[in-house]
Amino acid sequence: MINLKKKLSKLFIVFTLFVLLAATNLFAFRNTLTRKLVNQKTATYNRSHTTSIAINNIHFTGIRTLKTGSVTLLSANNDTLINASGISLKISLAKTLMGKIGIRQLDINDLLVNIDKKLLTGRQANILPEDASAQSGTPNPVNLRKKSTAAIKQLFRTIPLKTGIKNAHFIFRTVSVPVMATVHRFELIRGRFRSNAIITGNGKAQEIRFEGELSKTNHRLDMNLYTKNDSSFIVSPLAGLAGCHFSYKHARLSIEEKPHAPDYSTIEATYSVIFPTILHQSISDELLTFPSFSAKLLFHLHEQYIEIDSISKINIGKLIAHPYVRYSKVPVHCLEASCFFPGFTPEMFFESLPKSLFMLAQNIEATGNLSYKAGVKIDFTLPDSLKIESKLTTDNFKISRFDEALLKMNTSFVHTVYEKGKTVRQIIVGEENPDFVHLHNIPALLQTAVLYAEDDAFFYSRGFSVNAMQRALAQNIKERRFARGGSTISMQLVKNVYLSRDKTIARKLEELIMVWLIESNRLVTKQRMFEVYLNIIEWGPGVYGASEAARFYFSKDVSKLNAAESIFLASVIPSPKKFYYRFDKEGKMAPFEREYFYSMSERLAKLGHLPTANADSLIALLQISGPAENYFRNSSAINYTTEYPKSLFEE
Repeated sequence: MINLKKKLSKLFIVFTLFVLLAATNLFAFRNTLTRKLVNQKTATYNRSHTTSIAINNIHFTGIRTLKTGSVTLLSANNDTLINASGISLKISLAKTLMGKIGIRQLDINDLLVNIDKKLLTGRQANILPEDASAQSGTPNPVNLRKKSTAAIKQLFRTIPLKTGIKNAHFIFRTVSVPVMATVHRFELIRGRFRSNAIITGNGKAQEIRFEGELSKTNHRLDMNLYTKNDSSFIVSPLAGLAGCHFSYKHARLSIEEKPHAPDYSTIEATYSVIFPTILHQSISDELLTFPSFSAKLLFHLHEQYIEIDSISKINIGKLIAHPYVRYSKVPVHCLEASCFFPGFTPEMFFESLPKSLFMLAQNIEATGNLSYKAGVKIDFTLPDSLKIESKLTTDNFKISRFDEALLKMNTSFVHTVYEKGKTVRQIIVGEENPDFVHLHNIPALLQTAVLYAEDDAFFYSRGFSVNAMQRALAQNIKERRFARGGSTISMQLVKNVYLSRDKTIARKLEELIMVWLIESNRLVTKQRMFEVYLNIIEWGPGVYGASEAARFYFSKDVSKLNAAESIFLASVIPSPKKFYYRFDKEGKMAPFEREYFYSMSERLAKLGHLPTANADSLIALLQISGPAENYFRNSSAINYTTEYPKSLFEE
């Protein structure tokens, strides 16, 4: 028994000496071991990425503190993406012994982050691993769930609970004028942070405060942004890089990874701003200020698709919307999106949106409730199969008062023609104008040809055509450009009579609201609307209305137009200033125009508007004899092979 105790005692002493010796060797060679481990990690990264990492003078000070000299992330062209003059880390010895780097505290000095559009173009700044399948020419499907889950875990695992950064500079450069954000000191302690940032762009500087919480266990980030003076606005410099003004009083952002489902991972993102103000040439020609905006979006990341759940919610003032989006590239490249606005009153609608959007709709008084749903399903491999849904539901809805200006078309009025924002002409639409022609004096065949070409459901619809929108969107997808619009005659008329010609989202929304008000309440009869349309529509360079068009092309009164001339005038409407593209240099009709005549004459004959569908005889009858003839004589430099934009008409 005594011998056993002696043996165990000796064994313990030997083991202790071994541990002490190992610890001594580890301490003595810790710098060598650390450099070897870091070199292996950086080499692995550099081999699998187009960017590269360089770490200088890495060494220990004390037992757990690891320091470096400069640390740099370079693009493929050796441009600096990230640089720090020095980094200090307190590491976990236990993880180091297992061949891992466990960081308990992180301090960074003189951090520079350079985000340049040129550096982010192509593969020069790819911080993700290179795709071997792409190099072999046989790309594999991207597993969105796996990549997102790994990225989130890596992010929250890497950031220590205690982090400090001194003198950080973030440069965003997409044009010649950069935007810089400077943070003199940032501290993250036990998951909470608070700091100031000075943002400089376009010669202006502003101080922004931000604070929040980072939860490593719940994988959640919460952050609030506000100004030093709560009454002032934060102007987004990043929006300025995109040519957009965006400002707000206070913003909150929250991102959290939710418990995983069996076949997808879930991320919840919440964003809210108070008094967001926006100005962009594609949105509006003036500042738009909203009372508030918030969004709570639930993202599902599957192996093959990304989805925004329909329980997600967007608040715009008092309006509530539930969006749904599902996008995938495999096995089929497709998109399904919809947005549902549950019950709301007219007051809620107009109070939630900028007043400048609806100048003629401000004086509306109405009772009842509305709800609206819009959606689209697109198979990008079969664009013609796409479906659009647009449904407005009313519940005891009734308009008791509206702006008298909406009745403008019921009497004589002055129509102002704009081009590039400038007034080029004013036309009296009424008896006072000798060129005004009543609908019953316009040949029925011309009326029918225009309807078939532009909006064959005009007299039966409420101002909108889902079929026209579907055809237009399908063609735009196939041609990968905006080749065709889906506007009805009612929409074109409202745009021309009531609104400017600015092609902005705000103007389009105002157009839709006014079309709905006029059509749903029968403020103007269909016959009068069509009569006004035929008297103001552009039919050539400086040519407006059917009467002027008949003289310009054929030197005759509009009532004397024959079938060939009527079909030709209908074909000119999509691009009236370039009507001469419909003929070649020898004066012969271009092939695409002949196809138009064949399609239109066949349709007119099928419906009894023509005795036969003899397009060749109609083409032979067509003779341009008015002032338009001079355009052909002076257009020798025109490229006649350029295809003319298509109208809404399709056989």
